[in-house]
Amino acid sequence: MKQLDQAQLKELLLKCWMTHDGMWFFHTQQVCGMEKANQLNLAAIGSLAPIEAKRVQKALGFGEIRSLEQFKEFTAGMFQ
Repeated sequence: MKQLDQAQLKELLLKCWMTHDGMWFFHTQQVCGMEKANQLNLAAIGSLAPIEAKRVQKALGFGEIRSLEQFKEFTAGMFQ
């Protein structure tokens, strides 16, 4: 069996997750219609965003965000 290095594993997991996300939306839209699929997607994003933000904060070693300026610094640092 082939061994994957860290970058290859990261790429594989990212692609698998993106496929899962896309297929979830596609099938939700097929069953429920576009309006309901969008509504469910927005609800999922709303509940996921705080969890992901905390993970990114921890990974970057960024402390608690208490002001708009800290938020700007945090989001600017994510894309450098």
